[in-house]
Amino acid sequence: MSSPFVVDLSEVRLADRCLVGPKNAWLGELAHHKEDLGIHVPVGFATTLSAYQQFLSNRDLVCLLSQELCNLPESGVGVRLVSRRARNLVVAHALSTDLKASVVRAYEHLRQEVGSEPELAVRSSTIVPGRTGDTPKGLNTSFLNIRGKAEMFAAVHHCFASAFTDRALLYYLRNAIDPLSVSISVAVQPMVRSDLAAAGAMWTLNGGTDGVESVDISGSYGIGESVMQGVTKTDEWTVKDGKIISRRLGPKELKLVYEANAGGTRLLDVAAADREQFCISDADVLQLASSARRVAQTFPTTCTHPKSMELEWAKDGLTGDLYILQATLAPCSEAPPV
Repeated sequence: MSSPFVVDLSEVRLADRCLVGPKNAWLGELAHHKEDLGIHVPVGFATTLSAYQQFLSNRDLVCLLSQELCNLPESGVGVRLVSRRARNLVVAHALSTDLKASVVRAYEHLRQEVGSEPELAVRSSTIVPGRTGDTPKGLNTSFLNIRGKAEMFAAVHHCFASAFTDRALLYYLRNAIDPLSVSISVAVQPMVRSDLAAAGAMWTLNGGTDGVESVDISGSYGIGESVMQGVTKTDEWTVKDGKIISRRLGPKELKLVYEANAGGTRLLDVAAADREQFCISDADVLQLASSARRVAQTFPTTCTHPKSMELEWAKDGLTGDLYILQATLAPCSEAPPV
């Protein structure tokens, strides 16, 4: 299925950061280790550095983008105007026939693998020349509950355009990065139906006899983007030595769910009775902590990095399975405000 423009995530390793970006390289490592670790990881594919570079090989597009970006202002209002014009230029430039054909083949393979027409999560991973670490969260765009080929192509197209979001442009400006040197890889995976259950994040803390002192877990009802973006206040747990040593019930006022009878998502109020309960069971908490511990113990042997790890998790409300959606080393600073 792999081509110069698309690669199956199961074939990706951390060494491929320059091919698919750090976030998608971590997804590949998770997929590679999932059986040994006893964890669930969604299947999927990613577009490559070559796909984005081919897209930006159009001289007219590059010239127009260069004109927009040559005198990038530092003020929020000015950056937003430049960002909007740059993203409109990208979206107006068509994806190539070769790229679309590669994505279609990967999509058909994915559909056969999951046995149905999947709702998709389409997410961006930034490739910055000479840098192998993650960029701050919130720079680029993700699209959830994408349905069918047409919506998938549109999401991939807008992920390419998200190289020029206002937050991304400010990050480039403050770190002396040429915006046109940056590339975008796009991961396409089936959605985990956490809209019917819960999702959140975990952090492993260094120490202890096995290298992991404890695991902090946060979670709330619905799709995890509401947690990652700070939209809702979460339940929280700390697990140490296989025991929950602290727990805090969060208000969990809102949850992100599927848009009814259509693609996309929407925020809903959480029922009062549900707010008074933890979003997952103690058994789920302990299973997540165990998974996080195994991941943290495995990856340092792969990348020899001393820092603690951050993981994203989701519970599928249809199957009850717990998934690891992402695992990265301790996060870098948040995206700059605009």
